[in-house]
Amino acid sequence: MSEQMQPLSGAGGQGVAETGPLVHLHFAPSRMLWRIGPAWAVVAGAVAAGASLGNAASLLRLATAVILADLVWGILRRMIPDSPGVEGTASLRPPSLPYGRSDAPLARVMQMVASGQHASTAPWLGWLGGLALTVVLSLLLGAPALLISAAAVGLIFLTRALFRRGCCPSFCLALLDVGLPWVLGAALVWPHVAGETPVWVLQMGMAAVSFTVLQWGLYRARFSAGRRLVALYFGQVMLLGALVLLQQPWAVAVAALLLAPPTWWLARRGEAEVGLARALPWWWASMLAVAAIVR
Repeated sequence: MSEQMQPLSGAGGQGVAETGPLVHLHFAPSRMLWRIGPAWAVVAGAVAAGASLGNAASLLRLATAVILADLVWGILRRMIPDSPGVEGTASLRPPSLPYGRSDAPLARVMQMVASGQHASTAPWLGWLGGLALTVVLSLLLGAPALLISAAAVGLIFLTRALFRRGCCPSFCLALLDVGLPWVLGAALVWPHVAGETPVWVLQMGMAAVSFTVLQWGLYRARFSAGRRLVALYFGQVMLLGALVLLQQPWAVAVAALLLAPPTWWLARRGEAEVGLARALPWWWASMLAVAAIVR
């Protein structure tokens, strides 16, 4: 004999007897994974700094840093509006790929992972939970990670305030995407570079700043619906110039090769938005390739 499931409710339907987990998290992977983002910036920073990834302990610390910079800081970044709404925002759609179609098996898996219902709780509870996770994971990674996380939280509130005033804080968003995550990844090996601190800081600083400026140019182009591309060209030239100053000929050659297609697409008139979408994987590849070469 089967019984029909009935919801348990109090008088007037005001109370519900709940079961299961105490906290519900909504996981939604991005549609454009092959682009510069906090998770990849952490990996690039760790690789460029010479982090040893051949043992389980190092990989665990790296995974913790990736979760902190991308997922946990991402919870706090939900308070930032998606776009400023002042000049129009370019919709960066990924190029059509076989596994990206709606009927592809991978697309179905991604939809299943991203599906779910948001808990009907106050928004501040999510921010408080994200802040708590930020403190816990930062303490696990050490004092430098705690300082970097504090800077990230302050920058998130500053970015929100600038958006509410009608500004386009492109550089603040670029720091949250690349600058601070790169420094977080590099900080994983900070105790092991005491004797080479000046050279190490110079290499990490120039690499992090170069890709942060490149990401800043991307936000400038996006917020202007593809009309302001000068900052993107400047970011690419600055990256090549930094590698020349660091005396990294192989990195210069690889970066120039990977930056050539985006430069060509962006230079074609009338296709700026298409060029931005096509360029994302190439900038992502250039960041990881440069990080692997300069380490």
